Amino acid sequence: METAYTPKRAEQLKKMNFPETELSVPTKILWLEMLNAEEITQYHYSGVHSHSFWEVHFVFAGTLTYECDGEEWEITAGNGLFLPAGFQHQFVKCTPDVVKASLAVASGVFAGVGARIVPLPQKIFALMGFILNECENSDVLTPGIISGRILEMISVLAQSLDAELPREQEKMDPRFLVAVEYIEKKRGQTVNCEDVAKECCLSSKQISRIFKNCTGHSLFDYIVNKRIRYAKELLTETDRSIKEVSFAMGFDNESGFISFFKRHTGMSPGAYRKEKRN
Repeated sequence: METAYTPKRAEQLKKMNFPETELSVPTKILWLEMLNAEEITQYHYSGVHSHSFWEVHFVFAGTLTYECDGEEWEITAGNGLFLPAGFQHQFVKCTPDVVKASLAVASGVFAGVGARIVPLPQKIFALMGFILNECENSDVLTPGIISGRILEMISVLAQSLDAELPREQEKMDPRFLVAVEYIEKKRGQTVNCEDVAKECCLSSKQISRIFKNCTGHSLFDYIVNKRIRYAKELLTETDRSIKEVSFAMGFDNESGFISFFKRHTGMSPGAYRKEKRN
C-alpha cells in the first residue's frame, strides 16, 4: 500500500513538535512517526509495558506482531492496533517489508475504548500521504497543518472503533471520565448504575443525566454495550471456552452468560464466534 515513505520524510516527522489542540478535552499529540522494519527492530522497546496515553500502530505494508493480554496479535497491512492507556503489551516481531506509523496522543477522547485490531479506512492512507508530503515544507506552519490532519485521523479512527466521543458541552466534566474509566475496569464484572454513581459520588439520576448529555445514550445501555463488546472480544480474539469466557465476564455459570449475550445480540455466544471466524 502506497505511503510515500522516505527516510528523509520520516526523519522530519520524527522531529515535529505539535501544538496542543484547542479542544474542550485537553489533547496533546505526543508524536506521529513512520518506521520501517530496520528501525522497528533497532529502536522498538520489546519488554512488556503500558503507557499513560493511548497509541495506535497503522500497518501500511508487511506484518507486525505484538503480545497483548498474554496472546500474540498479528497486524497485517491495512490494519491498525489500538492500545488504550494502561494496557499491557509488547512488540514481538515484524516481517522485513513492514512499514508502519505510530501515533501517540494524551487525551480523554477515547476513554473507555478497549484494545483491538481495526481495519484502516482508505482515508487514513490519504491523510498519511498528505502529512508525509507536508513534511517536505518543514516551515513554521507545518506542525499546525499536520496537527489538523492528525485530528482528522483521530475522527476517522473513532468511527472505525465505534467510539462514543463526548459531546462538546460535556467534555470538561471530569465525572464522565471517572465513570467511563470505572466501567472499563469493571467490564468483566456485574456493574449497575448505582455502582457507577457511588464511584462518582453522585446520585444515579445525576450520573445518568451526564451520560445522556455526553453520549446520547443511557448509562444502563452504555454499561451493557461495554460488557457485550468485551464479550465479543473474548469470543473472537481468544480461544477460551464459552465457560471460561462466562467466568471472565463475572457470571457464576455458563447459562447466565449465554442468556445475557443472546438477550442483547440475538444469538448465542457459540453462534457469534462461529459466524465471525468463518
